[in-house]
Amino acid sequence: HYYSGPLWAIFDEDAIERTGWELRYPYVADNGYFFKADTIEDLAIKIAKGNEFQRVPLEYLAETVSTWNGYVEAGTDPDFEREVDAPMNRIATPPFYALSIMIIWHDSYGGLRVNGKQQVVDMQGEVIPGLYAGGEAVGGFNKHGLGKGHVHGYIAGTHAAEESGS
Repeated sequence: HYYSGPLWAIFDEDAIERTGWELRYPYVADNGYFFKADTIEDLAIKIAKGNEFQRVPLEYLAETVSTWNGYVEAGTDPDFEREVDAPMNRIATPPFYALSIMIIWHDSYGGLRVNGKQQVVDMQGEVIPGLYAGGEAVGGFNKHGLGKGHVHGYIAGTHAAEESGS
């Protein structure tokens, strides 16, 4: 089966202390996007019951956290191939927390006017030397931004390098 639903950041009290986070309203309101429990198993139950969009089965949450903690002990993350110096911390100190991570598509319908080289042009249509823009910073495009951001970045970078002679 294919499941979709929110992504969850799972962390513990040590993470709160390490980062100095302040768990307070409105960031952690009782709204179905933030949960707290004394065990990972109880956290999974709260997520499943408390978020109307949750469709992924959570019976594997405790196993996933255990696997992660093993990776931390080993100092390597074979699932995501983290860099050697990437921070890795155990999830072991209650209470445990779950925070929904939203993937958001958004569009800009306004922005800077550019030419085909991604050079910004002024109100008279004249190129502003050395100024390039792309992605959601430019106007005239109303589709999702990842593809255009990559393409515009490539075009702008290529022409900026040519302009500077490097």
